[in-house]
Amino acid sequence: MPDGSPPAPNLIPAVTDATPRVPSTIWAQDIAAVAKRHGVDVISLAGGITDPLPPHVVEAGAAALASDRRPHSRGDARLREAISEKLSRDNGISVDPESGIIVTNGAMQAVACTLQAYIEPGDQVVMLGPGFFVHHLISFYGGEPRVVLCREEDGYHVDVDRLRAAVTERTKVLLLINPGNPTGVVYTMEELQQIAELAESHDLLVISDEAYERFVYEGNVHVSIASLPGMARRTLTIHSFTKCYGLRAGRIGFAAGDSQLIAPVAKAFEWATLTGNPASQAMAWAALVGPQDWIEKGMRELVDNRDLIRRRLEESDLISTVVPQGATFYYLNFSRLGVGEDEFCNHLLARYGVPTVPGASFAGGEMQEGGYLRLPFGAGIDTIERAIGGVQAAAEDAISGDPISTRGF
Repeated sequence: MPDGSPPAPNLIPAVTDATPRVPSTIWAQDIAAVAKRHGVDVISLAGGITDPLPPHVVEAGAAALASDRRPHSRGDARLREAISEKLSRDNGISVDPESGIIVTNGAMQAVACTLQAYIEPGDQVVMLGPGFFVHHLISFYGGEPRVVLCREEDGYHVDVDRLRAAVTERTKVLLLINPGNPTGVVYTMEELQQIAELAESHDLLVISDEAYERFVYEGNVHVSIASLPGMARRTLTIHSFTKCYGLRAGRIGFAAGDSQLIAPVAKAFEWATLTGNPASQAMAWAALVGPQDWIEKGMRELVDNRDLIRRRLEESDLISTVVPQGATFYYLNFSRLGVGEDEFCNHLLARYGVPTVPGASFAGGEMQEGGYLRLPFGAGIDTIERAIGGVQAAAEDAISGDPISTRGF
């Protein structure tokens, strides 16, 4: 067609510029890459363990690559068996490894396939915020996200009365992220029992995203809502090896639950992908059944990183936060600086090389007054020292009147 001519009507995509991209790691990576091309020394932060994978995990992946064996569409049989044992041992959930588990390309795909399988245009999905970017995904599949904003002064714990008020006759799904991303909240047993009662009374499907279940600190306890009485029949539990085992290059997760609940999710997955990556699944199996000392070491490093940031933030009152009970992020409130989120995050990246995600990107973040950002604390301790130092310096710039960089990426 001639340059400048519009495409033929049958070539106009349904996904347009109005459809948002995922405003998370991919978005942040794109901006950081542009910043690097402009000469910025961008530091590398991660939302999880960053230590090198141990030999037994790497070797399992290499052996799978050398084989011509393709796993079952629902996932490698031995991996599903190991997942079933893990859920029983660690989470108090009984799942049939043959019919109750679907291994996916990351937890994000597990969430996407579950939403695709269960929501129709006009269905409402209630979730707590600030929360991961699933509200965009809900809209993408024609659903209506209803975000209940949790408050910083409550430690981002749920106000069940406000959650109950958000449920209507069109609500079909309650989506729970526990531990919370970006806030790091870990819901108590009492909160989970109240949420379970709400789901039971309104006959809701619960999608429980537990991607950060391993990362729980200072005596807080992660509880899977599916383990509560009566909840197994209405809950799909989603986990991530990408996060909990540091398999970032593997991109692997899973959804688990009652066989009848999983069946539609398996169909959505199979039509999209047919089957998962055999190397990633072999690595996940080796990580799950093999030695765990490397994970324990990574956890100790994350605790040290979290505590370093807490100490540095206590030196000044420019930025407030709730110290995360779980997950691998700080959700920082810089409202008292009097600068906008995009403005501050761009300045932080351009001048100090610290990549972050603005609070408005998260579900419910646009409902908050002031300025927020998510700061990961997965990296070496020297990198974390530089990152929080950059945040503090950028805050001082704003307070002192030093020009905030308007350089956009």
